[in-house]
Amino acid sequence: MKTLIRAAALTLIGGCSQYDISVNDNVVYTPKPLLKESSISDENLKTCIEQAIQDRKVTAVSQLTRLQCSHAGVTNLAGLERYFAIAELDLADNQITDISTLGRLGKLTLLHLENNHISDAAPLLSLIKLTDVNLEGNSDVQCRDLQQVKQAVTENNGSILLPEHC
Repeated sequence: MKTLIRAAALTLIGGCSQYDISVNDNVVYTPKPLLKESSISDENLKTCIEQAIQDRKVTAVSQLTRLQCSHAGVTNLAGLERYFAIAELDLADNQITDISTLGRLGKLTLLHLENNHISDAAPLLSLIKLTDVNLEGNSDVQCRDLQQVKQAVTENNGSILLPEHC
């Protein structure tokens, strides 16, 4: 009988993870608060991150492993390095020019940056786990760095899509 009561209590706690649970006016469970974003200066990127935090119920920086911010009007990535656990990042179809921050996201495996305004791809050289990269539509990017990125991605059995001029 005690096992049944414990199982019911655990089910109740799990199903009500976003609510305080009280027994005899004593709080027995309080959920962790969602992560608060304060380090991002680009309002569009900040909004996208806040939405991801809300949707996935993220309570710690390490829990944000995937971020999809395509067509979001993002121009600046400053502060994104705080989210060191991001493995999949989609920033396609924005107005990004500087990707230096991405070099500090060492867990990245998927990176979509197509149709931005990137000219320097050198920060991607430090991302040794990349397996899926899309840089199409970045007509100002310098091709010499992309050849090294392409080699690294290929060694990881991945795929990379480069701008036409490369």
